[in-house]
Amino acid sequence: MLHDLRFSLRQIVKSPGFTFIAVFTLALGIGANTAIFSLINALLLKPLPYPEAHQLMNIRQSVAGNPDAGPSVFGGSFLDFEAMATQFASISYDREARFTFSEGADPIYISGYTVSTNYLQTLEVKPTIGNDFEPGSDLPGGDAQVVILSDSLWKNRFGSDPNIVSRSIKLNYKNYVVIGVLPPNALLYPEIDFLIPGPLRTVPGNSEKNFNFAVNVIARLKDGATAESAQSELLAIKDRTLDEYPDRHKHFGFWVKPMQEVVTKSYKPYALSLLVSVGLVLLVACANVANLLLAKATGRHREISTRAALGAPPWKIARQLLCESTLLALLGGILGLVLGIVSLQPLALMVGLDQMQNFELQIDLPVLFFTLAISLATGIVFGAFPAFKAIGLSAGADRKDASRAATSASGNKIQATLIVTEIALTVILLVSIGLLFKSLSNAFQTDPGFNDENVLTFEISRSFERSKGEEGFVQFTEQILARIEQVPGVISAAMTTNNPMNGKNSYYGVLWRDDQPETANKYAPIFEAVNGDLFQTLEIPLISGRYFEQADQKLDAPRVMIVNQKIVEDLFPDIDPIGQIMNHQNEKWEIIGVAGTIRPHGLDMPERAILYKPQITNPWTTSYLVKTHLPPMDLAKEIQAAIHEIDPQQPIDRIRTLKEASAASVQTRSSMIVLLGIFGGVAILLAATGIYGLMTYLVKQRNREIGIRLAIGALPQEIVGMILKRGLSLVAIGIAIGIAIVLGLGRYLAFFLYQVEPYDLTVLLGVSVFTLLIALVACWIPAKNASSIHPSQSLQLG
Repeated sequence: MLHDLRFSLRQIVKSPGFTFIAVFTLALGIGANTAIFSLINALLLKPLPYPEAHQLMNIRQSVAGNPDAGPSVFGGSFLDFEAMATQFASISYDREARFTFSEGADPIYISGYTVSTNYLQTLEVKPTIGNDFEPGSDLPGGDAQVVILSDSLWKNRFGSDPNIVSRSIKLNYKNYVVIGVLPPNALLYPEIDFLIPGPLRTVPGNSEKNFNFAVNVIARLKDGATAESAQSELLAIKDRTLDEYPDRHKHFGFWVKPMQEVVTKSYKPYALSLLVSVGLVLLVACANVANLLLAKATGRHREISTRAALGAPPWKIARQLLCESTLLALLGGILGLVLGIVSLQPLALMVGLDQMQNFELQIDLPVLFFTLAISLATGIVFGAFPAFKAIGLSAGADRKDASRAATSASGNKIQATLIVTEIALTVILLVSIGLLFKSLSNAFQTDPGFNDENVLTFEISRSFERSKGEEGFVQFTEQILARIEQVPGVISAAMTTNNPMNGKNSYYGVLWRDDQPETANKYAPIFEAVNGDLFQTLEIPLISGRYFEQADQKLDAPRVMIVNQKIVEDLFPDIDPIGQIMNHQNEKWEIIGVAGTIRPHGLDMPERAILYKPQITNPWTTSYLVKTHLPPMDLAKEIQAAIHEIDPQQPIDRIRTLKEASAASVQTRSSMIVLLGIFGGVAILLAATGIYGLMTYLVKQRNREIGIRLAIGALPQEIVGMILKRGLSLVAIGIAIGIAIVLGLGRYLAFFLYQVEPYDLTVLLGVSVFTLLIALVACWIPAKNASSIHPSQSLQLG
């Protein structure tokens, strides 16, 4: 074996040009696979960074059978589960809180969680400095004015002060005492800066089974318990306490899923599709290198025949060639590993992994083993073809020229098959890219139902205490809107719970008609609390009825709502909805208007049923929209100054244009196209060089034949046509096979597509023509060179 290795090294060194091309070709494929496997490893394979992470579960409620259309868990339900569930070793909750941080000259927003006091115990995380919450801190009479800081906030805002424990800081204009600091990357998201005891048990109404206080529940299973057994138990607990739920909530369900699955859910299909794509690129690279080795093996037929004549068994010759291919693959793997390392940071930025805590792309042992395994497998795969050819050459060593001709024909068939395979794989990848590109183009051209031109968006978080109740909260909003509209260049301003395209979860609430009891508690549209000129600012058409008026923003005002056309289509196919009385949030509401339907979550997301209510009815969160004559960001500073005239201590967050938010809503799809475009470019380049190499080799083999043809009067264009016909026929077969495979995979591709059929004729035709043109160039160059050689020279070369 050592002899084979030394001989292989000599062969590789003896052909530096061939070695460079083969190693670099493999490095492209292996490097891409290494980088994408690093992504898969970080997202899907590595457990979350907690002890026994597989036991951590997330519990959510479902509305109308849709787990994505429900709140987390009602406060009262959480207390039931905490008291009665036996499948959990620990059950805790968190709830996002955005607080004003008043340390320093300018107050800023920071995000954190209000949590149950056993939250860190459930995760099995301990503060590196100070202590965890004392049991009972979240009970009436407990010390709730304490805070645990994140490591990043401690370092960035307090200079890693070792005496931070017992220091008092201001959050939402209240004093909180620091009791501890978390380890680095202790929580899943980098924007979480603090933890404080949650108000579930201390604020009246939070412990009811309704929407007023919904929490995100994280639980740790006991040994032997499963997600399925825990879910069954929670449903049984709900059945036992069903009488305590309002009628509108009795149809809600619960599901229990591993935290790992919940956290990575949105990334999984895209990550796996990228892995398939780079796998195709690697197969194209393997086919390319196999063709190179086949050509090289044919050039070594005299050497192989001599070794066979001297008694070397065929298997030993094949082993020698496999050793060479494996060595080439390992060299390609080393260079591929370097390329993979270099591409990790750009890849993390493209897929947004830099925004997720504890998901760091890196080359660790699993990735190294993957690269080694894929290198060895690659060496064996593409080395098998020349090895089999060598066996044929050695077996036919005594047949000389006849054997050479037969073996050469056999090798040509193998090489032609590899080229067809390359083209088919490349077509599959290019069609996928074309379909995704058309999907993105369609998404950008989709009418979202509103006009995002010249609209500035931002968010304001404000406590009820600072606004002195609901009416004070609404009055503050109206002051903000009135002052913003005085800024030169502003057309109108509005406030809503969630701006369109803001990337956050919406609020859902059941809605039904009294005369449609079969729909009771089963239809859950999004609801938005609004103030100001929302419909005019976004240019959402009012189809019928009226807008909200100032009198609607009073606590004692009649409950009124505006519904969008989607709700009308779903619930009012037979009557005019204006004036109809609806059940919503355990109250009766009158429909006063019908608005156009919009796409609130993304350009490539469907239209949604939305109802709009006066802000006073749900003054929870406030997002603002400002329509301007000028470029919106040009007025950002003036708008901030106008707000600070009303409250100099009021921070403003997430200032951007609505156009930017719309583009961000398809960022994942855009990143996919860029990555796949890179892989597709590599694949078509490899396929083109493979065709060029094969046609050059075939021309060299047929030099004598070409010389005879030219000598007896064949025209150069006839020689070109003959070679082009051979090359393009292989390409046509590869294209046909590739398209047939795409058609067979149509239903799997449909998941990633938006308003595009997987059998889109323009994409299929475009890819076919593009591939043919690339192949035409790759074939034409050797064909042209062959036709320009003098007949006497061709006969001598033959």
